[in-house]
Amino acid sequence: MIRASLWGPGAAIALIVGCTSLDHLNDGSDPPEAGVEASAADAPGEEASTVPCGGVTCATGATCLAGVCRCGGPDGDTCTTETPASCDGGPCEGQVVGECVAYACRRRRTLAVLENVQQIVVDEGVVYIADDGAVLGGAYRVQVGGGPVTKLAAGLPRAIAVAAGDVYWPDPTNQRIVTCPSTGCPPAGPDLYFQDSAQPITIAATTFGVLWMSFDGTIKRCGVPCTTPTSVSVGGAGRIAVTDTGVVFASNNPGEIYEWGFGSSGPTVHVTGQYQPFAIAANPYRAYWANLDAVRTAPADAGSSDATVEASLVAYATLGDSSYHYGAVAIDTGSVYWTDGTKGIFRCSLAGCGSAPDVVTTFPAAWGLAVDGTSLFFARGGAVYQIDKK
Repeated sequence: MIRASLWGPGAAIALIVGCTSLDHLNDGSDPPEAGVEASAADAPGEEASTVPCGGVTCATGATCLAGVCRCGGPDGDTCTTETPASCDGGPCEGQVVGECVAYACRRRRTLAVLENVQQIVVDEGVVYIADDGAVLGGAYRVQVGGGPVTKLAAGLPRAIAVAAGDVYWPDPTNQRIVTCPSTGCPPAGPDLYFQDSAQPITIAATTFGVLWMSFDGTIKRCGVPCTTPTSVSVGGAGRIAVTDTGVVFASNNPGEIYEWGFGSSGPTVHVTGQYQPFAIAANPYRAYWANLDAVRTAPADAGSSDATVEASLVAYATLGDSSYHYGAVAIDTGSVYWTDGTKGIFRCSLAGCGSAPDVVTTFPAAWGLAVDGTSLFFARGGAVYQIDKK
């Protein structure tokens, strides 16, 4: 079972949605207070009117916006199947920063407003955040659903992981891995897990120990407490995904996917010839990762008789912008999710996309991704958000 949701890019598709985007973007203006919904604003270039819309007059309760009859007025707070002459939808649960995506309301809550979020992880009802901003950088925690944001410790972490009641993160400035109880650090600060002059970047934690990848192209595995880690050179660092039997991880140079079972002395090359893979997620059966040109999948077990990479779930080149590599990938029991840097977050069945992926949210520039039973969590800049998965 995956504890840490990990990164990777995604694809973009053209989409017609049923209501105006009302997102308050963190674009240099004052960000919304954590846990407080932002005020709505009309989308640029869309002027509300009551004149005929596309040759028809909008029904009572509808407003003409950008040539389309929209129910609920200029705030776009209604989600509907919207035909030009009728309104048969209801409000988006009163959430002015909720979204209408493919005619389905999605509520979005701001959990934290920090500086430069790099990764988020959800575990046992708590969201853990790695932020490497120059001013607010550090490891944080906040409850799912919102509440006080607790700073575990200052630093410049690019990754974070949780297992067995402890949270771990790289501290590249001080060339070390540090740890605290998941409930919070002691007054003296985090404990040293391992001093690593190779400058650790990415990390994953399991009940058997901790794994991390460093700038020097090595992956290391060590128990708790850590004395002498096992170290293997694999090339460029990528993210690490935990399964019930081991881990799978990406090396973006030379472009390989590895599997390392808990009972094995070292990793095994699983898939070769990939195009700069970085983000990866996995369950006990399959691994899902994002190349620069596609989201791909293969059996998670390198010993499988079907260990070759299968057809792309999504080919970015056929769907739009492929310039965002280091986004995010996450999976739950039925779906794989990924971010596209400019278009939002998308979803497909674990079995494949079929034609086009589902749109989870059109909120742009999403970064970092995690999922629990009912919600999806993602970051944009310094803000961390929670939205309904429905």
